Amino acid sequence: MAITIETQRSHFYQEMEKEKREEYLSLIRSKFLPTIDNLYFSVFILSDSKNIIPNSPLASLLAKLEAKKDEALAKHESVDFAHGLLSSIKSYSFYRFCLTEPDLYDIFICNVLPTPFPAPTGFSKKQLAG
Repeated sequence: MAITIETQRSHFYQEMEKEKREEYLSLIRSKFLPTIDNLYFSVFILSDSKNIIPNSPLASLLAKLEAKKDEALAKHESVDFAHGLLSSIKSYSFYRFCLTEPDLYDIFICNVLPTPFPAPTGFSKKQLAG
């Protein structure tokens, strides 16, 4: 079985049965490198809105993200943010900020709520609310 050492040390690997490890994580199965490319999660902050309240924790977080991104742009490299994460100059689509754990993952953060999809036709607002 050809599985990288880093993979073998992961919690994910340890929790899998031997057959599943071979099926999903072997480097020589099917003669290509099987990898998990991307996992996407959308997280919404309780009480977020289009109108960010000044001096709120959300406003403070966005101000810190903005300051760290400006610092990273000035230095032309990622800078320390918090908890081992770096503030990166990367962005994606409408996600203005990026926190990264190098070589592991990126967290993209939007500074405004995206425009919601249009409501389906034929339903009242009361029906859509639940």
